[in-house]
Amino acid sequence: ADVRPAAEPFWSGVRGELAIDLKSITRGADWAMTGFNGYVIIDPRRIAVQKVEGQINERARLAARADLRFDAGEAPYALAGNFSLTEFDAGAFLKAFGGEPTPVVEGLFTVAGGFAGDGRDLEHTLERTRGNLQLTSRQGVFRGLRRASEKASMASKAVELGAALGSLFGSNKVKEAAEKVAGQSYQVDQLAQALAELPFDQMVIRLNRDDALNFRLEESVSYTHL
Repeated sequence: ADVRPAAEPFWSGVRGELAIDLKSITRGADWAMTGFNGYVIIDPRRIAVQKVEGQINERARLAARADLRFDAGEAPYALAGNFSLTEFDAGAFLKAFGGEPTPVVEGLFTVAGGFAGDGRDLEHTLERTRGNLQLTSRQGVFRGLRRASEKASMASKAVELGAALGSLFGSNKVKEAAEKVAGQSYQVDQLAQALAELPFDQMVIRLNRDDALNFRLEESVSYTHL
């Protein structure tokens, strides 16, 4: 829909400063953020998140900045910013907040990126935001197919039971058919179990949204073994 340029910023009439200083945020025994601090400035033409910083589990570091400006014209809003999260322990986070002793993914992850946008109002600006993101991880484990493995094991047991029933009733055709299916299911079961826990050496995912607002996703993963 056609949106008219805003005549004034949505925070018109509000100005000030906000300082954040949290010594620690904890979740159970496996997750803690320390030294979380930030500084925000609001003036008649700008909202600036000058810094957001924190340390997670004494290893990962979070840093972010953002700036939203307003200047009269066809696209009065202008947004820009960047962020990074280095050496983030995904397994510890999922254990603390997901409640699973064996999380779906484990490893140290680094995420970094930047963004920029402009528009006639805030919603239009967010819709037109472009930018890039890169996620990198080394030496982790992916367990996304674990439930599929469990289902395959149940199916394997079911066809093995069918083979046993064929032997019990003395039907060679039933027995042969059941053994054939059981053999195929066994192979599927073994494959599913092998894929249930995949150690990887490196994972790189790149996401980019260009000036034409098109998304491009690139990923590469190298596995330790299959």
